[in-house]
Amino acid sequence: MSVLPLMLGGATVQALQSAKAAVNRTVAAAEGGEDPPSYFGVEPAWTCVKPVVELDRLSGEGPPLNPRTPYLSFGKSGDDAVLWGRSAESPVKIPASQIWLKPAESGTAALRSR
Repeated sequence: MSVLPLMLGGATVQALQSAKAAVNRTVAAAEGGEDPPSYFGVEPAWTCVKPVVELDRLSGEGPPLNPRTPYLSFGKSGDDAVLWGRSAESPVKIPASQIWLKPAESGTAALRSR
């Protein structure tokens, strides 16, 4: 039996465990409103999200957007902004053309009405 398949298998298992650990650290930071760690080269940051269209006209995927709470922004994926709320089970993906993003002071600060 060749050693190469064993080495590749070990590297794959280690990479999968590392990815799972990174996801768990990022989700824990989001839930606690803490500064998130780097996520495989992505630097998530707490962000204020202001819709530039009526809230009920926002299109996208995931839970409804609450513009009064900060979100972790993971940047853009294609034409969508990828956001994670503190109590979210899944990310929110919204067309970047429908929202305005501004850095938030923290993940725990309640946002003032705009």
